[in-house]
This record gives sequence, structure tokens and C-alpha cells, in this order.
Amino acid sequence: MLPENISHLTIRSATNDDCERVAKLVFGVLAEFGLEADPKTTDADLQDIEQITLNEGPVEVIEDRRANLLEASDSIPLTQQPAS
Repeated sequence: MLPENISHLTIRSATNDDCERVAKLVFGVLAEFGLEADPKTTDADLQDIEQITLNEGPVEVIEDRRANLLEASDSIPLTQQPAS
């Protein structure tokens, strides 16, 4: 649930300056689910967020007023999702 006042949050496009923080966040979430991060293969794309944006769509981050990373997400257009 979002707080009533979210003016202290910033939503912006991620850049390669965010790679390390985004990778740390993603790897932490994977660990919470008992999954192992693999920065050499499966998760290698996190080393070049700007390339993800070019290939798949924008990567967005949400930060608080102290620039703490709260969330990172990307969107893949329906036309690029694998068939089920």
C-alpha cells in the first residue's frame, strides 16, 4: 500500500550509473526466494542497464529523498514476450 503522500519519492529512468545498486537489489530479492544470482550469465544484463532499455524497454527506479533505491523494474512489450 502506498503512503498518502509520495512526494518524497522519485521515479526516473535508470542509467548505467545505477547498475551496481540495481544488481544488489535484484540479487537480494533472488536470495530471499532461495535463488542464486549468476552475474556472469543469467544476470549479466544488469551490468548494462542502458542496453536493456534499448533492447527490451525502459528500466525505471524509485528512490526516496535520500537517493536510497527502493525499487527497480523493467517492462517488456507484449510483442517481445515469449509464447506460452
